[in-house]
Amino acid sequence: MTISRRRFIHGAAAAAVLTAGCLADGGDDGDGGSDGSDEASGGGDGDDGGSGGSGDGGGDRDSVPVLTGHEVSEHAVRPASEQYSNMEAWGLFLASNAAAEEHFGDVEGSGAASVRAFVDATDFESGDRLLYLQAYGRQTCYALEIEGEPSVAENGLPRVEAGVARTAAPDEPCGDAITAVRALLRLSFDPEAGSPDAVEVEIAGHVGGTAELLLEAET
Repeated sequence: MTISRRRFIHGAAAAAVLTAGCLADGGDDGDGGSDGSDEASGGGDGDDGGSGGSGDGGGDRDSVPVLTGHEVSEHAVRPASEQYSNMEAWGLFLASNAAAEEHFGDVEGSGAASVRAFVDATDFESGDRLLYLQAYGRQTCYALEIEGEPSVAENGLPRVEAGVARTAAPDEPCGDAITAVRALLRLSFDPEAGSPDAVEVEIAGHVGGTAELLLEAET
């Protein structure tokens, strides 16, 4: 089922609420930061500041998805279709070729060709889903890494844990600028067990503290 624009915006507000408490503690980091080598740190308004889901993340479900594997893309670039800001962690959970084309069909910059190839290799009809995540590191030498194996939680939702980690050696200086860090991964599910309609994500090490996101599938 295609999520309407109204519901998409409502979902964004839900994700912003989940991270607002953490961001309040890190507000001093939100000024003058870098959003990576190919983008500025600002842009957009509060209503379009993320793409979290609006579901409740719990309760009984008619079917429980069976996760059969995952693969992390070597590169991750910002989606071309939307602009996000406010130093909030956010993400996209894509469940169709149309949604993938909307967000990644025209991406440019370093790693763009690799990302498009990764997206093209995703078989949505056979149970694949794409998950894009973005958070912010305190300096330029940070990356967003997937931690452990994705799983299916007791509430029947897939769950992914990630962390913003320093990549430079302890004695190596880093640029003093808040920087966007990203990850793109493919989650594969058994199509006979049912497709997930949302995913839970935890991102540790984000500038505002640990972020909890609930992202609805976009078709």
